[in-house]
Amino acid sequence: MKDVLKYPLHIQFFADDGAQPNTGDGNNNNGASPSAQGANTSVSIDYDKIADVLDKRGSQAQYAALKGYLKEQGVSADEMDKAIKEFKDKKEADKQSKEKEQADMLAENQRLKLQIQNIEIDKKISELAEGVSAEKLPFLAKLIDRSKLLNDKGEINEDSVKAAIEEVVKAFPDFKVQAGATTQGFTKIGADGSNSKASLDDVLAKNFGVKK
Repeated sequence: MKDVLKYPLHIQFFADDGAQPNTGDGNNNNGASPSAQGANTSVSIDYDKIADVLDKRGSQAQYAALKGYLKEQGVSADEMDKAIKEFKDKKEADKQSKEKEQADMLAENQRLKLQIQNIEIDKKISELAEGVSAEKLPFLAKLIDRSKLLNDKGEINEDSVKAAIEEVVKAFPDFKVQAGATTQGFTKIGADGSNSKASLDDVLAKNFGVKK
């Protein structure tokens, strides 16, 4: 319960801005009556004491306990209502803040987990994509359905990765380097000449936004 009152409620109960809190020292009373002192003394609220009082009671009795404690401190009815309202608002705000913080942490953990998982999948695709040039690997990886690559434990299934690669290559044979189709180390795609059709690399780059 002390966490609820970790920060003061910022309630001002001062009759005079320059007045000092009543320390309760009998030597400083100078014989003045409590009512006379109240006009020039600020009310001191011990929030640690409030937390201690509330910790010993059930939730239904908490606000009654708070009201009783504030009354003992000489707080007026209006000030008491304001203090209780701010106490409730602070308690609810703290609850919502903690819930949001927890939700944000879970979302961030999930995002990082997915990011790491995709890196591992890309690595496995690169290892198993035999005959596919390095330039085409990013395009190949984008065409693979990754939801089918994990087993029940969330681990990468190598056989599923191989099957997914074969499925894409079967639909797009140009992903694999064809024997005798290379010139000076480059894969020849399409006819020669300035008016030839766009290469597979250019088409895939345009459609999937992968930079060469």
